[in-house]
Amino acid sequence: MRVIPESEAWLHTPEMCERLAQATQWMKQHPPAETDIDEFLARIEEQRRIKDAQ
Repeated sequence: MRVIPESEAWLHTPEMCERLAQATQWMKQHPPAETDIDEFLARIEEQRRIKDAQ
């Protein structure tokens, strides 16, 4: 017998089990990588400039 806390019951629905399996597969195919913070901030600034220009 398995006891699942009520607050975690949603994790054990068939739909969520499928979504978690998909997320696990995605994580296996996309390993973590270090972010170049300067490049990231430059991209955001560029997007803001484009948005402000519209």
